Amino acid sequence: MKLIDIINNVINTEDNQNSINTSSLYEEILENSWPSLKDNAEVEIKSTIKEYWVQYWYCTDTYVGFSVMFFNDKPVAYISQKGRKWDREYYWLSKEAYNEVSNYLRSFIVIEENNNITILSEENKQENIGEFYNLEFAEQILDKKVYYQDKLCDVISSYPDQLNADGTINWKLPNTNNILIKDENGNEIKVNIKEVKIRYHVADNVKHETPKPNYSVGEKFIYTLPSYGFSERRKAEIKPFEAEIISIDNSLGYNIYTIKFYIDNKDLPESARWNTLETTEGNMKKI
Repeated sequence: MKLIDIINNVINTEDNQNSINTSSLYEEILENSWPSLKDNAEVEIKSTIKEYWVQYWYCTDTYVGFSVMFFNDKPVAYISQKGRKWDREYYWLSKEAYNEVSNYLRSFIVIEENNNITILSEENKQENIGEFYNLEFAEQILDKKVYYQDKLCDVISSYPDQLNADGTINWKLPNTNNILIKDENGNEIKVNIKEVKIRYHVADNVKHETPKPNYSVGEKFIYTLPSYGFSERRKAEIKPFEAEIISIDNSLGYNIYTIKFYIDNKDLPESARWNTLETTEGNMKKI
């Protein structure tokens, strides 16, 4: 499933809605998160700008994840917040979409806008990110439906091994990372959170076909480490290197490559010079 298909088909109903963070929006648009607003500005803004979850999870006491922002009932930006203390990152679908929202928000105040924004490139929009996502920890789960062994199941509890007889949670018991689910036949099953997958919050009629991998196990290629968040100096220091594919996993609807590579560092023992990591084709180039 392509990212742009997810954005255009996100479920835009009230029960999938996230609350708009106006201070974060103004910081993105104007580099000022606490501007003086006209009376009733918040009410007007929240009636015009909506946000709907693509995927979400619980981080300490906060809902976080990925969402799509709508302005006047059309998608304008893709938003990422990976943790409670992480900043919200806005990826605008176009400069025109950004300008439209910027002009609207500026109508409530007078202040310099922020031109340092990130626009989703056409390559990013066409990137295939699959149909599902998964979580690392049971306490992160917010969705009520998951897929287990490719069957849709209901989530009964995210703390099945920590429940008291009265249904309350005993935090003194160890967290096993299990969740309790119920399959289509009514059978309750206890599984590790890493064994289930969750579908992106998009309309059911959006179909997905896993693309055929362009690489094969054992093939060598040139790999470039992602440079997101690095300074320009650090980006310049990152050099491509040769790596080899050791496995390919497409269980989430897209191809995840596990690769191995050699670090030529004499300060490391020989056994520590071989490393592995998971990646997608966006960082790979054929030799």
